[in-house]
Amino acid sequence: MLTVVITTINAPTPQMWAWRSMCSAQGWGLVIVGDTKTPDRWDGWDGYVNPPGGIRNHYARKNIGYDMAVGMTLESDDDNAPLPHLPEMIGSWTSELIAGGERWYTPHRVGWNRGYKFGEPSAPESIGRVALGVIQFGHDGEADWDAVSRLSGARGPGGWPEKVVGVLPGTFTAFNSQCTLWPGRAPHLPSDCSMRACDILRGYRAQEEMWLRGLHVGHGPAGTVQVRNEHDLLDDLQQELTVYKAARERV
Repeated sequence: MLTVVITTINAPTPQMWAWRSMCSAQGWGLVIVGDTKTPDRWDGWDGYVNPPGGIRNHYARKNIGYDMAVGMTLESDDDNAPLPHLPEMIGSWTSELIAGGERWYTPHRVGWNRGYKFGEPSAPESIGRVALGVIQFGHDGEADWDAVSRLSGARGPGGWPEKVVGVLPGTFTAFNSQCTLWPGRAPHLPSDCSMRACDILRGYRAQEEMWLRGLHVGHGPAGTVQVRNEHDLLDDLQQELTVYKAARERV
């Protein structure tokens, strides 16, 4: 069993219709967490919920969806559409490659994603299998790269791994919540930080906890394509300052 968990502040997008179709075809559950800004146009969508008052206007309202999930949790967002081959990538919880030997690992070959430390060499990849506690699949299109990249005109991330790479203990890696697969319920997002920082900070904490249990973060091929919702880049930059500080302090 698998449940897809998504947040939205929009009316149903083409990406959401794609998720609905795939979930129906695969027998997956679908939980959609709205907000105060979400238009009242979700009639007929099973699994749509409005958050209670204490968790509104923050991305951490997604925790409601995690608690409702049954089986594995695949989380994404309403501006990501699943790629047709995504179901074929779900099922294995071991990697085909490993990465380690440096303090940092970056899964893509072009640009950088939200949460990565600037200027840090990426750990090399080699053949090897490890047990995984989460898999971050890539996302094609307008991927969720950070505000510094966008404001400077740099290219977004690309060149996702062709096979799942397991990151060894002692090597940090950032992962978000755009196409992220958990073996059970996802860990809660912190609500005491900005929306642009909460999933990245959760990821830093989660991987340290995984190391204690002999589990690893996995990075895999693209599983979604993103047509990014409208963002205020200066506001994004302000919200992401916590992420840059955390990356510098932890790694």
